[in-house]
Amino acid sequence: MEPEDSDWKGARGMVTDYFEKEVVQKENLSLNGWQGYLCGPPPMVDAAGECLTKNGISEDEIFYDKFTDASNS
Repeated sequence: MEPEDSDWKGARGMVTDYFEKEVVQKENLSLNGWQGYLCGPPPMVDAAGECLTKNGISEDEIFYDKFTDASNS
């Protein structure tokens, strides 16, 4: 996450929290029938997948690529 003492003026925190609050809730979106495409480190992909299923996307409609390295073997 962005350090609190940086000059960054945008959103801070977890992208899943931002997505739920600022996109899904604020726009009153239903994600039923949508697909999700995710890529990134495993903890982020896992958290985003949980967020998407919680908000209506079927697990079989979520596709991902988890970025790993030799330490993940």
